[in-house]
Amino acid sequence: PATTTRGAARDASWFANDAWRRRRARDVANDKDDDENENARMTMMKMDKAHRRERGVIRAAPSPWTSRRAMLASTSASMRDDASRAVVRFVTEARTGLKIPESTRFGDALLTLRAKGARIKRIAGVGIKVYACGIYVNTRDVREAMRAVFGAGASMGEMAESERAFDALRRCERSARLVFARDVGGDKIADALAERIRPALGANSKSLHRFEALFNGVTFQKGASLDFHAKIGGALETRIRGQSIGIIHDQALCDALFDAYLGTKPVIPSIKDDMRTWLASVVL
Repeated sequence: PATTTRGAARDASWFANDAWRRRRARDVANDKDDDENENARMTMMKMDKAHRRERGVIRAAPSPWTSRRAMLASTSASMRDDASRAVVRFVTEARTGLKIPESTRFGDALLTLRAKGARIKRIAGVGIKVYACGIYVNTRDVREAMRAVFGAGASMGEMAESERAFDALRRCERSARLVFARDVGGDKIADALAERIRPALGANSKSLHRFEALFNGVTFQKGASLDFHAKIGGALETRIRGQSIGIIHDQALCDALFDAYLGTKPVIPSIKDDMRTWLASVVL
């Protein structure tokens, strides 16, 4: 009986150890499966991230130096934008009530408003307000041009009375902005300006024909802007609502267009009066 009892105990112990070993083997296998699953999941995540980076969905983390340069560039750009917005102020043209900017920029050229007025078209004795107009120049350029024309000892009275003061402006960058007081067809504006330009260029001028073609199919609604910018060297850039629509290289065209406002028979006399007063105040 004692032998039987010891044999039964031994058998029970063996079965117990065997069950433990089986459980242990199962746990190890499960842990291995879990590790393999985790490794597979991490691998898939890395592959997905690399694929998204290639498609541009995400970007690699920049180095600290790259981040600092990007931050400084962004800050600098923001400051330039803020400064650009800060200098744009508007004044009201009295007869039309329309606002025109105190300054305008074409490329690197910053020009300042020096004369303004309104184009009034008389029809059957009734004055029709067509547009407000401002003329812009760079003060330093004008001072140098006036010094070249008059010399350092010229008096304000001499400059005020002489047409040579306006000849000096031909040496400078000039800009004109028109802001419309009513809806106007582009063909009407082209015809009115061409009438002023044609005597200087001739009816067969290619530059004049190109200038007139810029307004084909254009309608200016009330409040729309039209800009002309004459660059040094004789290039005339035209912008409609701030968008450039063409550049024509012809010094005679530039001079003839601005003579419509500053020549011997200005379409808006008050503009020439304002400009004459300002030119006389330029310190040589």
